[in-house]
Formats: sequence, structure tokens, C-alpha cells
Amino acid sequence: MNKNLLLLTRTAVMLALVVVFQWLGKMLGDAIFPGVGSTILVGSLVNLVLYVTAIYCGVIGAVCVGFLTPVMAFVIGQLAFPVLMPFVGLGNAILAVVFWAVNKYLKINSSAKVVTGVVAASLLKFLYMGFALVALLPSLGFNEKQVAVLSANYGWVQLVAAVVGGIIFFGVWQGLKKAKVQQVSEM
Repeated sequence: MNKNLLLLTRTAVMLALVVVFQWLGKMLGDAIFPGVGSTILVGSLVNLVLYVTAIYCGVIGAVCVGFLTPVMAFVIGQLAFPVLMPFVGLGNAILAVVFWAVNKYLKINSSAKVVTGVVAASLLKFLYMGFALVALLPSLGFNEKQVAVLSANYGWVQLVAAVVGGIIFFGVWQGLKKAKVQQVSEM
């Protein structure tokens, strides 16, 4: 199969998986994990997909999935405010690019790359979402009550979701390695 077609197909599957996770999160998340628990559940699964996409589809596919994720979340009803779509997309892109770059350029063993990549990507996404986005909320027209709620969802919750997604990724990655699924760097 042509490499570009394979990467496009994988990326489409990853986007479809995100939609399934978001839909399930919308349908079941608040019933099972009310409040920020739902955000952590869905966010962890979305971040898992972003990590997988970065390694198995490449940085372009991961950035595309990262920016399309909030659009799909809005369509599904998981994201209430459309003005947040580009900001959430940028946070996802930061996570994907940092994780991909660490895994591509750091010269250490592969397990250490994954752990370092998850830590670096999680922290940078958290710093962006927790400080830059939260600081912008009042200028985007959100009132004090909305800022308080959104600050939780886009603050420490993002760090937890990115780390949990990374922990899940480590197990998924081990399984994909055993199944001999080629990473982009191996193609």
C-alpha cells in the first residue's frame, strides 16, 4: 500500500475513534463520572488517540486530528462554546507536536522517549490551556461563573487527562509493537 494512503487511512481511523470516544463520553460520561470526571475520561481518551496518531500517522495527521477534535466535540455537544474550538485545537496540536518531536529527535531508548514525550507534552499543553487560555476567557466574553467552571476544565484537568492518556498509550504502544505495527519513523 502507498505510504501516503496508509497514513491518511490511519489518520481517518484515529479521527473516527475520537468521535466514538466523544460520543460515548457525552452519552455516558456525566452519568458515570459527573462534572470534571467526564472531562478527564473523555480528555484522557482523546489524548491517547493524539499520542497514537503522532507516532503511527505522523505530526501532520496528529495536528489535523487535534484541530478537528474540538469541532467534532462541538457538533456532538461535548464542547458548549464554539469560540473555544481554535484554542482547544491549539492545545491538542501542542500536545501532539511536542510528543512527536521528542520521539523523533531525542536520542534515548524508545520507552524513555515515550515517557519523556508524555511528560513534556502534558506539561506544555497544561501550561498553555491552564494559563494562556484561562487568561483569555474574560476577553472572550465569558462571565465570572463561566470562567470559574472553564478554569477547572482547562486547568489541572488537562494535565491529569494528558498524563492518564499517556499512561494508557504506553500499554497500547506495547501492544502495537508486539503486533509489529509500523510507526511512521519505521516506514
